Amino acid sequence: MTALILDAHLASALAAVRSLGRRGVTIIAGGERKTAMSFYSKYCQRSFIYPNPLKDPAGFVKKVTAIAKQSGQPVIYSFSDNTFLPWARAQGSAAGVEIAFDKKKTLELAESLAIPVPKILKEPAPSDFPVAIKPRHNCSWLKGPATFETTVFAHSPAELKKKKEAIWQRTGEEPIVQEYVKGEERGLFFLLDQGRPLAVFAHRRLRSISASGGASSLRESISPPPDLKAYSLKLMASLKWHGPAMVEFKGDKLMEINGRFWGSLPLAIFAGVDFPWLYYQLVTGRKVEAASQYRIGIKSRHLLADVRNFWRWPWGRNLYYDVFSWDDPQPFFREFIDVLIRKWK
Repeated sequence: MTALILDAHLASALAAVRSLGRRGVTIIAGGERKTAMSFYSKYCQRSFIYPNPLKDPAGFVKKVTAIAKQSGQPVIYSFSDNTFLPWARAQGSAAGVEIAFDKKKTLELAESLAIPVPKILKEPAPSDFPVAIKPRHNCSWLKGPATFETTVFAHSPAELKKKKEAIWQRTGEEPIVQEYVKGEERGLFFLLDQGRPLAVFAHRRLRSISASGGASSLRESISPPPDLKAYSLKLMASLKWHGPAMVEFKGDKLMEINGRFWGSLPLAIFAGVDFPWLYYQLVTGRKVEAASQYRIGIKSRHLLADVRNFWRWPWGRNLYYDVFSWDDPQPFFREFIDVLIRKWK
């Protein structure tokens, strides 16, 4: 019983290391740097460094292949597009993978299945701003070494032109311009066997690392919303998806598919759906014993991400503070003192 865990620096990878290690699975962890936190888990029996897959995808694949052969072909876990795509493509990835990791193709498939998606704006009118600018792929190697791209926002035609051209230049692909969607951010997690769901979980985002979105720092388990679950399963069945996947929504509109293990994986494990272990059972041909229910209202928090959250949010467009003022700073510090005195009084 051996698992090879990639992306050892990520909290989701550490969650898998702990989940599988507690069940007696031998853990081999791989990462880009010696400081990757999973290397220091008591459940990690062996660690190795691989080339940065963004800069050297072929070298990354070669290293992981060698380690896997030495280790008796373990079950391999990936937690980022950086590692998943080079590895999947080297193994001869299915057509569904290329659709799921290409936002343009994902949206086209969703529209064909009558699943609500944000409106694409070819030439945004002044009233359309702000708009979202999304790269087709979070990681694209079309222009040699890849960069990791995320959604950015534009508040004017000039800003749109500048940001769109920058992404296009870096990735070699024209990004997608969409309407700005408001609403609660929810994600549905699945383990699937050729499109058939074996385990289902849902969460809602309570706080993000960045004010503009991206990864969450605090999230909560919820019951799967029936409409979003139906949309997700329709997508997954169409792709004949095999393995883990997360489908993200904002309001009732599809945002994207993460066709791999996701950043908020620890929450599902805490709530009672142990996806790493269920995936191990699936890959090794065992009966997948998924819980029919899980605990609702469980929260998980990435503490360091919340600290980063604090440092990213102090300044922003049209942002003002109730208490802090550069020309009158004393009340801000006195508020801290007042709170501490009252708390410990």
